[in-house]
Amino acid sequence: MPKSFVRDQRGNFAIMLGLTAPVLIGMIGAAVDYSRLASRHAELQRIADAAALGLFSLKLLANPRQFRNLCGVACLFKIQAVGALR
Repeated sequence: MPKSFVRDQRGNFAIMLGLTAPVLIGMIGAAVDYSRLASRHAELQRIADAAALGLFSLKLLANPRQFRNLCGVACLFKIQAVGALR
């Protein structure tokens, strides 16, 4: 190889950009996915908290048998909500 070709540093930026761009794009994609997952988890947690508070207030008003039935429904809802995260 000619010595001028080995010493030539023009085009280094393009090579470095080509090597690092896929990594940077992948990291940005992972950050977007994580933020969407975190917001979805927070939304489902708010729903579950509201359901728990609603059940507690119904416990004060309902008889024990109705309350057990409502708790079963709430547990099924929680299982489905957690499954929606996957």
